[in-house]
Amino acid sequence: MTLPWKLEGQRTYFSKALIEAGRKDPRVVVLGADTTESLKSMPFGKEFPGRLINLGIAEQNMMAVAAGMAVSGLVPFSCTYSVFATAHVYNVIRQAIAYPKANVKIFSSHAGLTTGPDGATHQMNEDLALMRGLPNMTVLVPVDGPQTARCVEAAVEWEGPVYCRFSRSNFPTLTQPTDPFEIGRATVMRDGSDVTLIGCGIMVSRCLLAADELANAGVSARVINMSTIKPIDAAVVAMFGFVMAYVWFKVSDLITPIRVSKEVELEGLDGPEMGVLGYPDFQLHPSGQKLVE
Repeated sequence: MTLPWKLEGQRTYFSKALIEAGRKDPRVVVLGADTTESLKSMPFGKEFPGRLINLGIAEQNMMAVAAGMAVSGLVPFSCTYSVFATAHVYNVIRQAIAYPKANVKIFSSHAGLTTGPDGATHQMNEDLALMRGLPNMTVLVPVDGPQTARCVEAAVEWEGPVYCRFSRSNFPTLTQPTDPFEIGRATVMRDGSDVTLIGCGIMVSRCLLAADELANAGVSARVINMSTIKPIDAAVVAMFGFVMAYVWFKVSDLITPIRVSKEVELEGLDGPEMGVLGYPDFQLHPSGQKLVE
């Protein structure tokens, strides 16, 4: 499939944003679990010797150390692959970070199906459901590289635990570094009047492509980038959903779907009809990109 956008890696933007955050705020420290080269956090350590700590292949320990640093007044970024940053350490995050509302920022790469040659064992698709289920946890899914950098900036200023997931592979750049970003606020990427397509992360570009195809069929589709998965911007969903159906696109499972309509209902707003697209309950395949397609 030929895409009309420039393809870039989110990890590169993440790396540069970490350094910028470190320059602005001396409280920012970075923790790794033997993935500092892959996550591109090593340049932060070169810029700030002593503020990058590699805990080795000991992810539970990394999260516990981060919690202790947060209690001492630092702003730790715990960085590794999504599968190791969530499922492998879930109880430590639950007990030491989420419950006490520790100011830890968990930023993970290799999320979803986009693990490339790392294979099916690293395809972490349950992370959104897992992390949304934790108390006090804010969950971010940036749409591209520039928004990944904005997530870093916003996470430093946000008081409390944050989980942010992004991709290993290069994906379309849809935003500019100067575009506004606010935790808890969705962004309308394209206006429309018949149907609303809501996506997060790499699926937003797919929503835009779908909107083009719908336009050719005479259907006007609005596309919303839901970059904050918790808290959901229920107000914008309800605002655009009164007279139209909407479809939620996510690279996650249908066994534990994100029920946007329920959150709209809890906000006391009328919820529109909704469909959810994701992958069903089946064994993942080493070629994750084929599943994305």
